[in-house]
Amino acid sequence: MEAILREAKMRIEPNGLNDLMDAMKNGMKDPNKAVVKVFIALLGLLAEAIGAPIKQFTKKCFVPLLNNLSDKQSLVRADVIVAMNKWADAIGPEQVINQLCPLLLVENPETRTEGFKWISEHADAIPACDTKEMVKPLVSCLTDKSKDIRTSAEDIISKVMPITGYQEFLGATKDMKQAVAQTVKPILEKLSKNCGPAQSKLEKSMNKSMDSLFSELMRALDVI
Repeated sequence: MEAILREAKMRIEPNGLNDLMDAMKNGMKDPNKAVVKVFIALLGLLAEAIGAPIKQFTKKCFVPLLNNLSDKQSLVRADVIVAMNKWADAIGPEQVINQLCPLLLVENPETRTEGFKWISEHADAIPACDTKEMVKPLVSCLTDKSKDIRTSAEDIISKVMPITGYQEFLGATKDMKQAVAQTVKPILEKLSKNCGPAQSKLEKSMNKSMDSLFSELMRALDVI
């Protein structure tokens, strides 16, 4: 398949690929890790060849791909990261983060470590993400056994909270056991003091547009 993609100069149309993508999805379940690695690499190549339209296969293929971040073999996880980067180039890093965050709800050290590392490297995309859906997974990571994972969660929360607001995070503690919630709330309160008031994406967009308009107006006045 790789040879076919290369021959097509890494450009193929997404039409009629359902059967192929079904095969890709099933390949993620193979008990043979060597086979899984092949399918992971192929999914990365397909993202590169199809481009943005591959977004339609996110649930079918990309989410099963991400599930392999929990693999104990570092080489498998490394292959997943390579494929993730290619999907990010195709559909945008914010879409990758949107699909990655729900996996952080599961207390798996490999998934959380690799996931936070990837999100941190693509933190500029966070404002474009579905940030409200990030809240609960991030709060759950504050109770992880690993100090490094808890620290990583705090770092990402400090970038998400200015967008969603403190109350959104506080509300995510309601489903926790009281004892657990009491350990998490002080952390959130500490982070909120460094975040400032929440500002919606619409407000940010409007402010940016107004700043641009003002700059253009000032340049026009200088010309006059």
